Amino acid sequence: MIVSRDFTDDIDDCCNAIVGHTNWEFADKPLVEKIMSKRNGDHPNSDRIKCVVIFYNEEHEDGY
Repeated sequence: MIVSRDFTDDIDDCCNAIVGHTNWEFADKPLVEKIMSKRNGDHPNSDRIKCVVIFYNEEHEDGY
Protein backbone atom coordinates (compact mmCIF):
# COMPACT_ATOMS: atom_id res chain seq x y z
CA MET A 1 0.00 0.00 0.00
CA ILE A 2 1.33 3.45 -0.94
CA VAL A 3 0.78 6.14 1.65
CA SER A 4 0.58 9.63 0.25
CA ARG A 5 2.62 12.48 1.69
CA ASP A 6 1.88 16.16 1.78
CA PHE A 7 4.16 19.14 2.37
CA THR A 8 3.74 18.95 6.16
CA ASP A 9 5.50 15.56 6.10
CA ASP A 10 8.49 17.34 4.56
CA ILE A 11 8.35 19.98 7.31
CA ASP A 12 8.25 17.15 9.90
CA ASP A 13 11.37 15.63 8.28
CA CYS A 14 13.18 18.97 8.29
CA CYS A 15 12.22 19.77 11.89
CA ASN A 16 13.33 16.30 13.01
CA ALA A 17 16.67 16.70 11.22
CA ILE A 18 17.31 20.09 12.82
CA VAL A 19 16.00 19.67 16.40
CA GLY A 20 15.35 15.92 16.75
CA HIS A 21 11.55 16.02 16.98
CA THR A 22 8.50 17.23 15.05
CA ASN A 23 7.15 19.99 17.32
CA TRP A 24 6.57 22.85 14.87
CA GLU A 25 3.80 25.18 13.77
CA PHE A 26 3.05 27.95 11.34
CA ALA A 27 3.39 31.41 12.89
CA ASP A 28 0.20 33.42 13.13
CA LYS A 29 -0.15 36.78 11.37
CA PRO A 30 0.81 39.00 14.38
CA LEU A 31 4.05 37.06 14.89
CA VAL A 32 4.87 37.20 11.18
CA GLU A 33 4.32 40.96 11.23
CA LYS A 34 6.61 41.30 14.27
CA ILE A 35 9.35 39.25 12.59
CA MET A 36 9.04 41.21 9.37
CA SER A 37 9.12 44.57 11.12
CA LYS A 38 12.54 43.67 12.57
CA ARG A 39 14.03 42.83 9.14
CA ASN A 40 15.78 45.60 7.27
CA GLY A 41 13.65 46.85 4.41
CA ASP A 42 10.60 44.74 5.25
CA HIS A 43 7.33 45.89 6.72
CA PRO A 44 4.14 44.06 7.80
CA ASN A 45 2.48 44.61 4.43
CA SER A 46 5.44 43.23 2.47
CA ASP A 47 4.89 40.32 0.10
CA ARG A 48 8.49 39.13 0.43
CA ILE A 49 7.66 36.47 3.06
CA LYS A 50 4.82 34.03 2.41
CA CYS A 51 4.82 32.22 5.75
CA VAL A 52 6.96 31.46 8.78
CA VAL A 53 7.41 28.02 10.31
CA ILE A 54 8.54 27.78 13.95
CA PHE A 55 10.64 24.82 15.10
CA TYR A 56 10.45 24.64 18.89
CA ASN A 57 13.49 23.66 20.94
CA GLU A 58 11.38 21.41 23.18
CA GLU A 59 9.66 18.28 21.90
CA HIS A 60 6.30 19.42 23.29
CA GLU A 61 5.06 22.79 24.45
CA ASP A 62 3.59 23.20 27.94
CA GLY A 63 -0.05 22.21 27.93
CA TYR A 64 0.28 19.25 25.55
